Amino acid sequence: MLVAATLAAMVAAARLVGLEPRLGLLVAVGTAICGNTAILATAPIIGARDRDVSIAVATITLFGTAAVFVYPLAGAALGLEPHVFGTWAGTAVNDTSQVVAAGFAYGEEAGQTATVVKLTRNTLLAPVLLVIALWWSREPADAADGAARVVPRLRQALPLFVLGFLGMALLNTLGAFDVVLGGVELAELLAATGRFLVLIALAAVGLSTHVGPMREVGPRPLYLGLVGGVCLALASLGALTLLGI
Repeated sequence: MLVAATLAAMVAAARLVGLEPRLGLLVAVGTAICGNTAILATAPIIGARDRDVSIAVATITLFGTAAVFVYPLAGAALGLEPHVFGTWAGTAVNDTSQVVAAGFAYGEEAGQTATVVKLTRNTLLAPVLLVIALWWSREPADAADGAARVVPRLRQALPLFVLGFLGMALLNTLGAFDVVLGGVELAELLAATGRFLVLIALAAVGLSTHVGPMREVGPRPLYLGLVGGVCLALASLGALTLLGI
């Protein structure tokens, strides 16, 4: 519900502030689902320009990186239990790498919970991309050849990393990684490798982000990202409080 509500609200807000639809949608999916991965998966479906992708990535990276520092401080100030904080971070922080960083900054239990919640949230990218592919083919600019574009867009809307995540989760559940290599469990080794690769990915995103294109568009994407991120954080925390998690 949070993902759908955030996505719909941010797309509407982008139109209200006069942001170009493609850029507004990229910032919206980046905030609502899984940060830069969602942006890069959505971009080819809607025919987004490189400039739009760069601006959306910069916006999500900026606020997601800020969340790595703000969330643990806020969690400590509110006295949140580790599992509550982990659930909050997993449902509200933008990118997976940022969720992992924020979660483990709060503690081991919080980090584990945040990672599981975030990866579960990431699986929603597949149905959302399918909806976007169908919806975008109805846009006025595509009216003449919308039908012809539906099939290739549906093919683009099948993110292989989601299938890989589900496959690895199934194998782990079946105990495929319960193997000891050199005194270390394979699952633990893969988890440590994954955390290292997440850090590399976060550094790579930062190195590939440029502020130049953002000057051309102005501060509207930043406003949208800020308002969307804050509203998602408050809505998520409110929902956890009401549910008594």
